[in-house]
Amino acid sequence: MADAIWTLRDRSDEYSAVSFPVAEPAGDGSDMAAWLSDMADIETAIGALTLCTIAREAQRINQNSPDDTRPTSAYAQRELGLRLFWQETGGNYKKGHLTIAGPDLALIETPGSDEVDLAGVTAVNTLVGLLESNMLSPNGENVEFYKGVIVGRKN
Repeated sequence: MADAIWTLRDRSDEYSAVSFPVAEPAGDGSDMAAWLSDMADIETAIGALTLCTIAREAQRINQNSPDDTRPTSAYAQRELGLRLFWQETGGNYKKGHLTIAGPDLALIETPGSDEVDLAGVTAVNTLVGLLESNMLSPNGENVEFYKGVIVGRKN
């Protein structure tokens, strides 16, 4: 099974993903052109239905599910997130962010603030270090993380 994913950008610069499983292309690649054509047709159909822009599209093949069990914590909510802001280091300085859903506030929260200390919180520092070593911007440049913020509802 593969996933097809389209990320839509709205007028207020917020993003929303549309994703669903699709059949994988043949292992020998014999139907890859037809498979990619089908994905392009789906993207065209989504584009015809939305006022948002299609900011990104991706297809994920050969995925696995490390742990798809229901979390035990009532606070494990996707509406609550740790948003990590990055910028390119190679001169273009494009900026962006990624959000980790359902962060453990006991690990990252600073009372009275939504800001998260990227260097002072071990779990965050570890992730940021790994991301900076492996992640590339959409332009293919290295990135550095400069800010972390708790976003969403906290109930």
